[in-house]
Amino acid sequence: MSTPNNRSNRKKGKVRRWLEGLCCVSSPEDPVAPSTQRRSSSPNTSGVKNGAWAGLRLTLRTLRDTPAMFGPLVSAANVLLDCFDTIEAVARNQQDYEQLATELDALSKSLVTTCNEVATGSAADCVTGIANTIKREANEIDSKLERGTGRRALMANADEQDLMRRYGRIQSLFRQLQTNIGMSTWANTNELVVKARLGELNAEKKATYDSQLSGPTNRRTCTEGTRVKVLDELKAWVLEAAGQSVYWMSGMAGTGKTTIACTFAKWLEAEKLLAASFFCTRTSADCQDVTRIIPTVAYQLAQYSIPFRSALCDILGNNSDIGSKDIAAQFEKLILEPLNRTKDDIPDGMVVVIDALDECKDQGGVGKLLDMLFKHAAQLPVRFFVTSRPESGIYATMAAHAASHEAIHLHKIEESLVSADIKLYLEEVLAPISPRASDIEELVRRSGVLFIYAATLFRYILPTGRKANSQKRL
Repeated sequence: MSTPNNRSNRKKGKVRRWLEGLCCVSSPEDPVAPSTQRRSSSPNTSGVKNGAWAGLRLTLRTLRDTPAMFGPLVSAANVLLDCFDTIEAVARNQQDYEQLATELDALSKSLVTTCNEVATGSAADCVTGIANTIKREANEIDSKLERGTGRRALMANADEQDLMRRYGRIQSLFRQLQTNIGMSTWANTNELVVKARLGELNAEKKATYDSQLSGPTNRRTCTEGTRVKVLDELKAWVLEAAGQSVYWMSGMAGTGKTTIACTFAKWLEAEKLLAASFFCTRTSADCQDVTRIIPTVAYQLAQYSIPFRSALCDILGNNSDIGSKDIAAQFEKLILEPLNRTKDDIPDGMVVVIDALDECKDQGGVGKLLDMLFKHAAQLPVRFFVTSRPESGIYATMAAHAASHEAIHLHKIEESLVSADIKLYLEEVLAPISPRASDIEELVRRSGVLFIYAATLFRYILPTGRKANSQKRL
C-alpha cells in the first residue's frame, strides 16, 4: 500500500534523477559535462545565500499552513515546497541567486498577514484568479519532474530556462497579489465615490452571459460531452501565453455560437478569468446597441480588478460623460488608458467575451469596435473572444486582420462531429419521454449541422408551460 512517506520518497527520487539529468549528462556537441562547467561558474552559495533560501522555505510553509488562506495559494505553496530543492539547485546558476529567494520571501511574508483578509468582498475574484494562476505555474514545475529524466543534455538548458521562467512568473504573480490585496483598503474607503462614478457609465446589466435574458433567448450551456474539441481549443488559447489577443468564432445561423460562448464564459468565470461578457441580442434594444458594449465591459472589469477600478474612477473624475462619446473615444478612455496604467497588476489570461456582434443594429459601429480591438489588443493584458455570423462587413474586417487573430468557423467543422454532438444533446433533452434510437437518428438526420434546428424540434416535442402529446409529436 502506498503511504505519504513512500510518495514523498518517490518524489525526492524523481527530483534527484531530474537534477542528474540537468547536471551530469554530456551533449554530443560538447564532451565536457555541463556539471563541470557549472561548478566552475556557479556563484558561491554558502552562508547568507543559503540562509535566504532557508528563510523562503520557512515562509512558504507558513503560507501553506496559515488558517483561512486561499485554497489555490495553499496548493501552490505546497507544490513549491515539494519542488524546492530542485528550484534552489537550478537557481544557483543564476547571477541573482540570493535575490530570487529574498524577493519571493518578502512577498510571501506580506501575503501571510494580508491574504486571508480579503477572502470575500470586492477583491476576491481577482485575487483568487491570480492565486489559481500561481497554482497552475507551480503544477507545471511539478509535472516537469513527474515526466521523469533520461533526456539528452541539450534539453537541460531549455529545462532550466523554463523552470526559472516559471519561477519568475510566480514571483510576478505574488507581486500582483500583494498589490490587489493592498488596494482593498482604498476600495472600502472610496466605496461611495466609486459607485457614483461607475454609475455614470450606464452599463447594461442584462448583457452578461447569465443575465435574466437567458430564459427568453433560450440561452444555455452545451450538453455535457458536446462541442468538446471546440471548447478544448478555446481553453488552450486562454492558457497559452503566446496566444493571439483576439479569437473570432464565426458560424452560420443555428450552428451553436451562443451556446458555446455561454459555456466558455461559464468556464472562465469558474477559473476567475472572466473579465467581462456582453451578449448581443435582438430581443433587447439595449443589448443590440453597439455603443453600450465598451462602457459595460469597463464597468465589469472594474468589478473584477481593484487597480483597474481605481484607474477608471480617476479617469471618470475628469471625463464624466465619456460613456456617451463615440466608440473610439470610449475605447481609449474606458479600456485602453486604465488597462495601460494597471497592466502590471492585472492577471494574465483574463478574457472579455462578446457574443453575436451581427445582432447589433449599427454594423458601422461594429466595424469601428473591431478596428479598435485590432489596433490595441496586442498591447493589452486582456484578451477578446468575439462571435458572429460571417456577414460581409465583419468578415471583411476579420479577413483584413487575419494575421492578428485566431479563428474557428463552426459551419466548416466536419459534419460527423457535429452530428454526434447533436445526438448527445437530443438524447439528454428528450430523455423524459424515452425516445427510440431510430427516432433520435431521424431527428439527427433532419438537423444536419444546425443545433438550432435540433433545439426547435425539442421545444416542439416537449413544449414548456403547456400540455402536449409528446410521443405523438415525436
